[in-house]
Amino acid sequence: MWMGSVETVVVGEVSVKACLAWVGVELSVRMGLEVEGLGIVYGWGIFGEVQAGMIGKRAGHVRVGVFGGGAGEEAEVREARKLRSSHENIELLKEKLLEEKGRRERAEAELSKLPEFQMSMKKLEDELSSWKLMVEEIPGVSCSQDIPVKFATLQKEVIDSTMKVGDANARLKQLEVALDTALSEKQNAETEVALAKEKAEVSKSEVKRIELMLSIVTEERDKLRNLLNEFKRLKNDEAGDEIASGTLVQELESSLAKKELCIKELESSFHVQKEVNTRQYEEIKLLNERLNNEARRIKSLEREGDRLRSEVSLLESKLGHGDYSAANTKVLRMVNTLAVDNEAKQTIEALRTELQKTKEKLQAVEELKSQSGDAGALVDSYISGKITKLKEQIATLEKREERYKTVFADRISVFRRACCELFGYKAVAMVLICDFGIGEPKNDSNWIILGWGTKILSISSDRL
Repeated sequence: MWMGSVETVVVGEVSVKACLAWVGVELSVRMGLEVEGLGIVYGWGIFGEVQAGMIGKRAGHVRVGVFGGGAGEEAEVREARKLRSSHENIELLKEKLLEEKGRRERAEAELSKLPEFQMSMKKLEDELSSWKLMVEEIPGVSCSQDIPVKFATLQKEVIDSTMKVGDANARLKQLEVALDTALSEKQNAETEVALAKEKAEVSKSEVKRIELMLSIVTEERDKLRNLLNEFKRLKNDEAGDEIASGTLVQELESSLAKKELCIKELESSFHVQKEVNTRQYEEIKLLNERLNNEARRIKSLEREGDRLRSEVSLLESKLGHGDYSAANTKVLRMVNTLAVDNEAKQTIEALRTELQKTKEKLQAVEELKSQSGDAGALVDSYISGKITKLKEQIATLEKREERYKTVFADRISVFRRACCELFGYKAVAMVLICDFGIGEPKNDSNWIILGWGTKILSISSDRL
C-alpha cells in the first residue's frame, strides 16, 4: 500500500475530508460529514470500490487523500486546482465588483453635490476678481505683499489725523468756554446798562418835578412881589392905616424871604441832581462802550469758532491723509501735567463761586432798590466801589502778566537750548502763528511745529 498526495478542493460551503482509493484500496473517512439534501452521514469505515467525485448536490470543502495514483488522478488534481483558482478569481471579482459599486454610489452622491461646488467656485472666483480690482484701485499697491505696508501707513496717517482732530476739538472747547464767559459778561453789562437807564429815567423825572416846583415857587414869588408893590402903592396913597399896613408888609416880606430861600434850596438841589445825571450819563456811555466791545468780541469768537469747526470737519474729511511728512518735519506736542489740570479746575471752580456771589449781591441790591427810593444812592456807591475794586484787580492782573512775560522770556531761552540738544535744531526766531486756531505748516525742513496748550508756535530754525 502506498500513500498518495492529499489535496484540498474548495467547491462550496461544506468541508469534507476523504481518502479515495480504487479496487483494493482503503477509503478512510477521517471525519464525519453530512451532505445537504441527501441525508447521508459518513463516518469511519472501509468502503469498496469508490470513485472520487463530487458528493451530493452541494459539495463543500473536500480534502482528498489519495493512496495510490495514476494519470487519471493527476488530471483530476489539475482540474481541481483549476476549479479552485477559478473560484478564487470569482470571489476576487465579486469583491472588486462590490468595491466598484461602492465607488459608483459614492461618485453618484458626490455628483449630486457638484452644482453646489460649482456655485461655490463661481462665488470664490467673483470674490477673487473683485479683490484683484480693489487692489488695482488702491494707489501705491501693485501686489498682495504691498497691502500690509499700505495698511500700516494708513494706520499711522489715521493716528496723526486723529491727534490733529483732538487738538482742534480741544481748542474748540476752549473757545466755547471763552464764548460762554463773554456771553455772561455781556449779560452782566446789559443788566448794568438797564439799571443805569432806570436811574437816568428816575433822575429825569426828579428833575422835571423840581423844575415844576421851581416854576410854581417862582410864580408865587412874582405874585407876592406884585402884592407887595400894591401895598406899597396903597401905603403912599393912604397914610392913615400905617400900623396895619406895616404889619402886613412885614409878614409879606418874611414870606417872600422864605420863598426865596426855598427857591435857592431848589436851585442848589437842581444843580446837584443835574451833576448826578451828568455823571450817570457818562457811566451809561462807558457801559455802552463796554457792551459794544463785548459784542464785537463775541462776534469775533463766533467767527473763530466757525472757522475751527470748518477746520475740524476738513480734518475729519481728510482723515487718512497725513499733512506732515516725516522726512522734513518734526512734531513736538507738549501735554499739560496733572498738576496744571488740577490748578485749572480749581481756578474754574473759584471763578464760578465768585460769579455766584456776585449774582447774589446783585439780586440783593435790586431787592433793596425796589424796597426804598433812598437806595439809589446806596446802589451808586456800591457800583462805584465795585468799579474801583475791579480796576484795582485789573491793575494787579496787568502787573502779574508783566511778571509772567518776564519769566516766560527766561524760560523760553532754556526751551530753545533743550530743543537744540534734543532735536538738533537751533532756534533763531519765534513767531506766534495764532492764539486760537491751527496754523498751516510750512513745507520746509527748517521749521518745527510745536503744539503748546491753546497756542501753536512755529520756530524758524537752522539745522546744526
